[in-house]
Amino acid sequence: RHKIISGELAFNSKLPGIKNLAENHHFSERIAVEAYRRLSKDGFIKTVKKGGTKVSYSIDLKAREMYSKNFVYFQNIINSLFALGFSKDDIFSCFYNAIELCSFSENKILYLEDNIFDMLQGKEELEKELNLKINCSLIELFEMKNFNLKFSLIVTSYKNYYKLKDLINDCNIIPLRTTPNLSEIINFNKVPSFAKILYITSSFEDRKAVKEKFGYLNKLFKNFKVIEINEFSDEDNIDIIITTNRVFNMLNIRKEKNNFIILKRFYDEDGINLIKSKIEEK
Repeated sequence: RHKIISGELAFNSKLPGIKNLAENHHFSERIAVEAYRRLSKDGFIKTVKKGGTKVSYSIDLKAREMYSKNFVYFQNIINSLFALGFSKDDIFSCFYNAIELCSFSENKILYLEDNIFDMLQGKEELEKELNLKINCSLIELFEMKNFNLKFSLIVTSYKNYYKLKDLINDCNIIPLRTTPNLSEIINFNKVPSFAKILYITSSFEDRKAVKEKFGYLNKLFKNFKVIEINEFSDEDNIDIIITTNRVFNMLNIRKEKNNFIILKRFYDEDGINLIKSKIEEK
């Protein structure tokens, strides 16, 4: 996307095939397929039978120059943040929330979380359930910022509820129940100890968090593994595959009912219905 907008990949230039793209960047062909699907959906590329995939996006010179100028500006900001000791995740959170603040919708609903992974997954689920755009922010950034908008409804998870209750007095806060312990979703008493269980995550950081949260399964199942999405191969004979909706959508494979368990961020039908009723009231 960046190479196309900046002009490094010009209009009508030919792009590598799926196999070559995956090999060049050292990830699976599924990721390559998903990348091209998203670019095609946004109008950046076009695939023609026997003609391959080509760039279908063009932008005027003035806009391209402004994009490139700001790209260099952002690079300088990132280098400054790195120099102050911030990690890639910290910097990503900073930019993501800045973008969200600039594109706040007028529905006056704000979703707050304490980490970027839960926020991205929860935002996606809530927008699908409520059929509208959800404003979101990390709690630490919300505390630091002076928000000009007055929110009539704030959504969060139960673990954040009391912290926010002390922080915010003039808003209606609705807490939602989140993913229960895996033992409440899977009856491990019926799963043999030699079963192959695979948990697929979206990134190294997410993988680390999952290992800490569900590490107890290593004691129960010697074949329990946590991997990143680019390490996954559907040729493996796995008894149970556990992942989230975000990761499953990126895998671009058929869901097998007998061994796929898709975890949601929120397991709270009553809470979702309460939010819907509050929206209708407004």
